[in-house]
Amino acid sequence: MKNSCNILLAQELEKNFTYKEMEEMLKDIKYIEAIKEILKNSQDS
Repeated sequence: MKNSCNILLAQELEKNFTYKEMEEMLKDIKYIEAIKEILKNSQDS
């Protein structure tokens, strides 16, 4: 199920955004993941 959702999402993204815009989004996502990791680590200590 999750896979078909990803495929639909990918199709939507390709329709609505340029590759450049998607690259920018990817940077944001990487920041989000990094921040989550930092916050999780700070709560552990």
